[in-house]
Amino acid sequence: LVVLSAASCAPEHESVRKRLASSQRTVFEALRRRLKRAVSESELPADTDVPSLAAYCETVLQGLSLQAHAGATRTRLHRIVDYAMAAWDAMVADRKQS
Repeated sequence: LVVLSAASCAPEHESVRKRLASSQRTVFEALRRRLKRAVSESELPADTDVPSLAAYCETVLQGLSLQAHAGATRTRLHRIVDYAMAAWDAMVADRKQS
């Protein structure tokens, strides 16, 4: 919701848009730092594209937020997470085989 709110702010609310964008950057940076640590601790392959993987995770989180806001059931949200984790497993397995 932060992303949509930031994108749809009226020009007179520029300070709000900047604050929302800053919040979004904070989430991305936290994800990026954690994934970078996972690479350094060999939890993820050394050649992992950390910024792209962080963007993927951020996108999934944003999508879950939108789905929840729209009234998705807990079951539906869990199924979305199941698919996201299957994609994660496939990405990591592909990287390990390379």
